Amino acid sequence: MGERRAASWDWQRLGPEQPPLGDEPLSQALAASIERELTARGLQRSARPDLRVRCGIALEREQVLRSESASDFLPSLHAGSPSYEISGRQPRWLSYETAELVVEIFDARTQRALWSGRLERRVRGRFAERADAAVAELLASFPPAAPPLLSASNEPASAAADPGKLP
Repeated sequence: MGERRAASWDWQRLGPEQPPLGDEPLSQALAASIERELTARGLQRSARPDLRVRCGIALEREQVLRSESASDFLPSLHAGSPSYEISGRQPRWLSYETAELVVEIFDARTQRALWSGRLERRVRGRFAERADAAVAELLASFPPAAPPLLSASNEPASAAADPGKLP
C-alpha cells in the first residue's frame, strides 16, 4: 500500500560539478539509445517524471601502430627460369576507444537511487558507432518487466512483498 509503478522519466539535471559529455555525436547517440530502451520498457519521457536518469561516460582514445605484411608469388612462365616471392611490410595506424558507460536511475521525488549499471568496452574505431548495442546490453539488466515501484511517501518502497521490484 502507498506504492505506485513508475510510468515516466526525464534526464537528471547536471550540476556545476558534472560537465556535459563534450562529444556531441556520442552524447546524442547515447541519449537516443537510452530513450529508445526506456520507451521499450513502457516508460514515457515527461516534464513531471517519476524517474530521473543520469548517464556518464569516460572515454580513452588510443592509436596503435601495426605492421602488416603482404606477399605475392610470381611463377615463372619459362622453363628453367626461377620463380619469385615478393614480400613487404606496411605500417598501419589503428584507432581504439575504451569506454566506461554508467547509467543511474533515481526516484524523481525522493532522489533515492533505484538502479545503476556499468559497462566497459574497448572497440576498434569510434564507440559512438556502437552506442546502441552497448546501451541495449547495459539496460538489459534494468529491472523489471513492469516499471519500478515508487513509494507514495518519502519512505523507501518495501521490496519484501514483490521480489521483482527494486530495492
